[in-house]
Amino acid sequence: NTLSETETEMVTNNNNTNIGDGDAPRTFTVSKRFAELFGGAIGGVTQAIVGHPLDTVKVRLQSEVGRSQFSGTWDCLKKTYTGEGFLGFYKGVLPPTISASLLSAVLFSTNGFMKRVVADWTGGSPQALSMPQVTLAAWMTAPVYGLFVTPMELLKCSLQVQVDGGEKAKYKGSLHIIRETIRTEGLRGLQKGYLVTVGTRLIGSPAYFMAYEWMKAKLRVINDGAKMTVAQTAFAGGFAGAFFWTVNFPVDLIRTRVQTYSGDGKPKIRNIARAIYKDGGLRSFYSGYPACLLRSFPANAVAFLSLELTLSLLGYKEF
Repeated sequence: NTLSETETEMVTNNNNTNIGDGDAPRTFTVSKRFAELFGGAIGGVTQAIVGHPLDTVKVRLQSEVGRSQFSGTWDCLKKTYTGEGFLGFYKGVLPPTISASLLSAVLFSTNGFMKRVVADWTGGSPQALSMPQVTLAAWMTAPVYGLFVTPMELLKCSLQVQVDGGEKAKYKGSLHIIRETIRTEGLRGLQKGYLVTVGTRLIGSPAYFMAYEWMKAKLRVINDGAKMTVAQTAFAGGFAGAFFWTVNFPVDLIRTRVQTYSGDGKPKIRNIARAIYKDGGLRSFYSGYPACLLRSFPANAVAFLSLELTLSLLGYKEF
């Protein structure tokens, strides 16, 4: 297939309950890129709503430098709820909820496009890439995605690390962060942590997409070649999210410290890594990991499920 041929597909859906099958036979043509954009947007919103409370816990634990405000995940959960109530877990939720549609749309549509590019180079199908080809497409996705995700993570993390009852909050909200960052650092300040963010994606994105494709292949074997059910699709997405964070967590910890750095001068990745190691050895690089793992499985389960269901409704068999 050429790229132009794979940009649109004509799909006839039969009546059953598997992912990729509709309620009645129909044939229509829709841009695959638009379908991935829209499906990714829906997936991003559901992911943000489901995952934000434990993401707040993860960021608070990751951002602790030279202090022990929380003894662990459970302690952070209890203190956040006691001191701030349920809404405390949704601090900083507005930027990721608004941006989740954009970020997830960019991620999945860019990766989908890169899969088609790789398939065009190799003469294969975007839905039947080898694991090295999936990795290549993920690597090609990372620099583009990084341009969008870096400022959003800066806003989210800057709000999440502010704890009620402590010192006076530095920022009043997202717009305040944007204004202050541009005033003190210029527009480039909004891309603070871009290189380390791309670094996390160069490591994590192949793990993310390979884990999803690997689990899909295993489930197809269990199904004797039949398409995945809704529950299986959710499980494959959750597995991909959990594997992504298991591989990517230490680098993401460094990224969080870079973007929430408030010391003099520019933060240096090497110095931050040394400081993390000094706090407690290699285990310190997984500070906040349990909360992250608890969050990542359901959040990515609903993200991939929303993506696949949307693609199915728009006439496509699968991502």
